[in-house]
Amino acid sequence: MNRIFCANMMRLKKYKLFWLGVILVAGYGIFNCCSIYRALQKYEEAYPLDNCLLTFMPVIGIVLSVVVSMYLGTDYSDGTIRNKIMAGRSRNSIYTANFLTCSVIGMATYCLGLLSVVLVGVPLLGGIQAEPFTVVKLFAVGLLLVLANAAIFNLIAMLVSNKAHSAVVSILLAFGLLFLAIYIFQMLSQPEMVEDWMMSAGDTEWTKRVVKNPRYVSGWKRKFYEFLIDFLPSGQGIQLASFAEAHAYRMAGCSVALIAVSHIAGSRIFHNKNIK
Repeated sequence: MNRIFCANMMRLKKYKLFWLGVILVAGYGIFNCCSIYRALQKYEEAYPLDNCLLTFMPVIGIVLSVVVSMYLGTDYSDGTIRNKIMAGRSRNSIYTANFLTCSVIGMATYCLGLLSVVLVGVPLLGGIQAEPFTVVKLFAVGLLLVLANAAIFNLIAMLVSNKAHSAVVSILLAFGLLFLAIYIFQMLSQPEMVEDWMMSAGDTEWTKRVVKNPRYVSGWKRKFYEFLIDFLPSGQGIQLASFAEAHAYRMAGCSVALIAVSHIAGSRIFHNKNIK
């Protein structure tokens, strides 16, 4: 497994799509910092750097879906995986080495993106105002989220032999999860009570009243939505983008569960997969 992983690292250093993904993530974070700075200059308001640090998290899953699927898909299209098996490498070592490679892709993208935002954001917006423990905690949650994305897209890339099909499935999944998370957030953000204007019969005056919002989600459905938004990688990304720490521990636990389930299930299915 060590030789496979080292060979992957050598190829990754020269893989242009990987570096393009890093640039896109870093550029997205820097763009948000600069946009906020221009707005602050116009309205002369204070805005802490904390709220800019992880704004790239919602898009990092999309970037990883492209990079991982294309990188691992090359192994199938070039026949590399078949050659490794014929050379005596175990399927478990191949799958694990590829997962570690995907993890390095995710961690490098995450860390370099974060570093870029800090280098640009500190001169523009000043230092971080949050407590050090809060910052470390959210950074760790973000790292686990990246590893969860790596495990999911590694599973897809290793089980779908066709490079193009693997890329399409991964990208559609990434966008689908993002749109689902946005929809759930919109449902949860509905206020319980809303203002309503009513005109009495035969009267020309409008009366304002407060009524229950029919779109407000309550009861077990709200609890399920709240769990789902913490469980989905895209939901975690949106929460981290706003530097929200309310459900940090639950999000971390969900990421660990996703990593374990994706890796165990993927390695077992890959063990029995017919590779032509």
